[in-house]
Formats: sequence, structure tokens, C-alpha cells
Amino acid sequence: MTYKLFLDDQCNNPDIPFRHPPEGFIPVKSSAEAIELIKSKGKLPEFLSFDHDLGGEDSAMVLIDWMIDNHYDEEIPDYQIHSANPVGALNIHAKMQSWLKSKSIFDMART
Repeated sequence: MTYKLFLDDQCNNPDIPFRHPPEGFIPVKSSAEAIELIKSKGKLPEFLSFDHDLGGEDSAMVLIDWMIDNHYDEEIPDYQIHSANPVGALNIHAKMQSWLKSKSIFDMART
């Protein structure tokens, strides 16, 4: 079964409704929660919505690095970035695009 993941440390804050997950998304507040959810599902989500800054030292980059290390050969999820941090958003995009590109090169080399 496919699923969609919404990563945002303030995802259910009643004072910030625009940070609530869209219908059909599973909300998680940290990279650790996201990793545990992915482990429980046994595969990557079909779609990810990223916030960058997740409180303290946590960020979406922790999740992305973990996905690359543990699920490299799976289909890379479609994604959007809803982070208010412009530099963080660029970092997410660059890392996801790098994964896509490296996977494409790797797949071509295997054929």
C-alpha cells in the first residue's frame, strides 16, 4: 500500500493551520519519526512534503541521508518542499536531485 508523508515539526500546531498536513498525508514531526514510519511500512512513501528545520539539530537532511543509505534502489519519492527556510529548501532540492541523478547514472551503468 502506498502512502504520503508530511514532515514538519509544527504539523499539528493549532496556531499555524497552513502547516497542517493535507488530507491523505501521514504527519511526522522529526526525522526519527519519519524513519520509524518508513521502517514500519517497509518501503519509501510515494510522496514526501518536506519542512527543513525540525527543531534543535534535526532537519530533513537527516531523513534524506537515511533514505539514500537504506533505500537507494527503491523508486525515489515525488516530493514538494514547504519549508520557510530558503537555504534549507535549496539544500533539500539539491540533495534529492543529486540522488535522482546518481541513481540514473548507476542504473545506466548496470545495463
